[in-house]
Order: sequence, then structure tokens, then C-alpha cells
Amino acid sequence: MADVFTRMIVGWEMHPDELAQHGANLMTQTYIRRRVKPHSLVLHSGNGGTMKSATLLAILQRLGAVPLFSRPSVRDGNPY
Repeated sequence: MADVFTRMIVGWEMHPDELAQHGANLMTQTYIRRRVKPHSLVLHSGNGGTMKSATLLAILQRLGAVPLFSRPSVRDGNPY
């Protein structure tokens, strides 16, 4: 996970499988570790199953973060 403006890596994890719970845990831990203020985060991501899962979307809603997805069928969607 990288900050779009500073390009700083703010969180990362590696897992042998792609599960929604992994994404939710990463988001929660990064949010806490970086002391993000509620309702101040926009998460730009791809359209993968993990990023669009109900589990992660529920965590984002609880944290007050807004999900923003890449355009469908566009490999290099621009978060700006």
C-alpha cells in the first residue's frame, strides 16, 4: 500500500493466498499504525475480488475511508 502523493510505502503484507480478510487486516493495521484521521482517506485500488469484497468494504466504511476503483478494463488507471 503506497501513499499516492508521497509515494511512501505505508503498509504491506504477503500471503500465500488472496483472501478478503487479509486485505481487511492490512487496511485496519495500516490505518492504526499511521494514525489516519477518520473520514480523511481515499483508497484507490484495482477491481480485484479482494479489493471489492464485502469484508474490506465494511472495514473501509467503519474506518470512514472512501473506496475508489480503477476504470474497468484499464490496466493503468490513474488515481490522480
